[in-house]
Amino acid sequence: MFADTGQLLDFNPRTCTSLDYSRAELLGMHQEFDARPGLTRGQDDWSAVLPGTPVIVPGRHRRKDGTTFPVEIQFSCLEMQGARRLMGMARDITERDRVEAEMRESEERFRSMVNSIPQLAWTARVDGFLSW
Repeated sequence: MFADTGQLLDFNPRTCTSLDYSRAELLGMHQEFDARPGLTRGQDDWSAVLPGTPVIVPGRHRRKDGTTFPVEIQFSCLEMQGARRLMGMARDITERDRVEAEMRESEERFRSMVNSIPQLAWTARVDGFLSW
């Protein structure tokens, strides 16, 4: 997405598919699809994004039907035809978040099991040196 102080100027077809808006509906939008809690239009200060220094922020996007999904957005500042523009690349991280949550739950179950057994428990490295 190319943005000028938050207004969408251009984007790829995947943006329309991901948000379930037509190209005509998205053109000229500002942050209407940004679902971060408490965010108001124009609240983000993109002047801090410097040319050549990408900024990565977590976020949530809202589809046309109101459902939301987690995204990771990388912003970069570009100079185009004498004007400052922002290029943002949003990546849907729904699957990554799901896998991380499953790993945390599995680790918590394992830790609970190990902490509740009356025997000693330890791990050992393959080369024979113990790891506590």
